[in-house]
Parts: sequence; C-alpha cells; structure tokens
Amino acid sequence: MAGRTVTRQELDSRMSESLVLLRDAVTKLENINEFLATIPVDAEGVDPLSIPADLLDAMDPTSAVGRFGYTEEEAQLIRSVFGSLLALRTQLQPVLKQSRKLTGLE
Repeated sequence: MAGRTVTRQELDSRMSESLVLLRDAVTKLENINEFLATIPVDAEGVDPLSIPADLLDAMDPTSAVGRFGYTEEEAQLIRSVFGSLLALRTQLQPVLKQSRKLTGLE
C-alpha cells in the first residue's frame, strides 16, 4: 500500500481481512494444540510424532499415532513453536474481541 493513494474503503477492507485471517489463524493454532494434547510424550520421553512410520503395526490401531515419522528434533520443535504461539493467544484475545467492531461483527 506504500507509495499509492489509499482510500478509506481500501483501508477498511485490508484491516478487516487482516483481522479475519488472524482470527482464523488463532482457531487453527488452537486446533493443532488440542490435537497435540491427544498424543502427549510418554513417560519414557518418546514422542508419538517421532516414531518412524516403518515401525507401525498395521494390525494395532493404537500404533497409528506414530504415523507422522518426524525426527525427534522436529517433534520437539513442533511442540515448542505451537505451544509458544498458543501462549500468545492469551494476549491476542482482548484485541480480537475489541476488533469485532472493525469487522462489523459487533
């Protein structure tokens, strides 16, 4: 938008779009974290995300949690990043609630 004339209508549209996308991103983040909570790291420190897919037992339905086959480092990074982003949600909630007026939801 820099370097050109911007109208109120364009600015309103961009702001609304940004806020709607942010709300959608927070919802997706919550969904990912809820899913990760269903497959926690076990007592021995083994993360079901990092179990190699070739070690699955096709006849054991409980082994399906290991179907992801991430490396241990990748699994730790996934949990760390999404856990940290979820913590930001607490700070975003008041702003997102306030933003409802800008997007016409209130």
